[in-house]
Amino acid sequence: RRPLPPTACYLIKPAAGLSTPSVFKALGLEPGEAGPAGADPADLLSRFEAGDVYNPDLYVNDLEPPAFELMPELRQMCDDLRKFGFQAVMMSGSGTTCFAIGMPLEEVQETWVDELQAKYDVEVFEEMFCRRIADEPSLWYTEQPPGAVLTNIEEPERGLFPL
Repeated sequence: RRPLPPTACYLIKPAAGLSTPSVFKALGLEPGEAGPAGADPADLLSRFEAGDVYNPDLYVNDLEPPAFELMPELRQMCDDLRKFGFQAVMMSGSGTTCFAIGMPLEEVQETWVDELQAKYDVEVFEEMFCRRIADEPSLWYTEQPPGAVLTNIEEPERGLFPL
């Protein structure tokens, strides 16, 4: 498998949480009932590994709609993240942490975190996809080397941020 491209990933953790059982209950499935039908996971993975990491259609979370029903401000927060220019935004697991892939619009790079925190009680963590070294098949990932930077691979000139 090809290594993932060096891609910025922001984790946005609201102070409020949701219980996993309540989110699954809101999903509305009966015991033994299959979950919502969706895209083929193998197809999603191959497209993701091919470098299509900014395509929001590749990120699937069947628990997002019921979590948004239980906590509508999560949907609003994700919508705000998209308005800041993040291309792929989604809730992680049963909530309430959300992630934003890539870089914000240039005009809000210095202000988006403060704006988000002024509106929502959240912590923001700046990360990078872990990646494995292509010529080291025995390693499935490696620490980022000293001096590694976060960048949008589609527009590297939009900004490099030291880790």
